[in-house]
Amino acid sequence: MRKAIGWTLVASALALLAVLSGQHLLAQHRTTEAQVRLLGEVPSLVGAGSSRPVPRARGVEVGDALAVITIPRFGDDWRWAALEGTSTDVLANGPGHYEQTPLPGQRGNSAFAAHRAGHGDPFIDFDLLQAGDRVVLEQGDARWVYELDADPRIIPATADWVLAPTPGRVLTLTTCWPRYGSSKRMYVRGHLVAS
Repeated sequence: MRKAIGWTLVASALALLAVLSGQHLLAQHRTTEAQVRLLGEVPSLVGAGSSRPVPRARGVEVGDALAVITIPRFGDDWRWAALEGTSTDVLANGPGHYEQTPLPGQRGNSAFAAHRAGHGDPFIDFDLLQAGDRVVLEQGDARWVYELDADPRIIPATADWVLAPTPGRVLTLTTCWPRYGSSKRMYVRGHLVAS
């Protein structure tokens, strides 16, 4: 009898593991499909002919592709379409721009969030970022290069001060901490060095 119960428990655990793995793979597949589509939908017009010394990104509707984000520290092939918004549905498709923050190129604190694990694992290696690393955002021919000012820091999940306005042209990236949890947040900040 005990053997039967033991085998039943093992079989149940394996079945649960298979279901969870299947859900993870399905989410990864959906994110990949969305990214293929979204990378082709990033706006290409950024106020051509403007006399601004620093171009400003064109706004888009929530859920739409806003810009392409690359982070060389994460590898030569790390390239994501960042969307407008940070709801659960939006972040399931890739990194998202906090709506209440300035767009890339604008003065202030332009902030983005992404999943650390799951939905393509965009920020899985977030803790490897270092002061001096570059983060590049692009929209059409416009390009904004930000240099990180410090290594990532762990903060409480409720620390919304990281989204507060700042002087200058600043970029803030946020994600969950620990890698496979969300009890806290991790953030990093940088400043615009080229456009």
